[in-house]
Amino acid sequence: MRKSAECARTKLDWLESRHTFSFDRYRDPASMGFSVLRVINDDRISLGAGFPTHPHRNMEILTWVLSGGLEHRESSENGWRIRPEEAQRMTAGRGGTHSEFHPGRASRCTCCKSGSFSLTRASCPTTSSAASRKQNVGEECA
Repeated sequence: MRKSAECARTKLDWLESRHTFSFDRYRDPASMGFSVLRVINDDRISLGAGFPTHPHRNMEILTWVLSGGLEHRESSENGWRIRPEEAQRMTAGRGGTHSEFHPGRASRCTCCKSGSFSLTRASCPTTSSAASRKQNVGEECA
């Protein structure tokens, strides 16, 4: 168990993040994850900023937007927006790339992310949403 005050922090001009486990440049050999769970992050992303295109493989990633909004684009050219109180699950399968940016009107996007290693090897990446209303990339975020 790790208390919030004990989490590692990343602070960039566009991102404030807290990490429960080792993540990106933060390495702690005693905190690499729990069973298949590898990532629990609390991210605050500035308006117009985000994570550029990056790869994942054999991972299950859950993103839950608490405020602002997040635009998700995949290597398959699919894309959509995740609004506050909506969640998205991405199964990276044998591999794919995606990006996430905060394009909305709010000054920043707050979201929680968790990631775990897949127990099964999927052939193709998939994404599903637990959104109250599906939204195309062209629609405006709150």
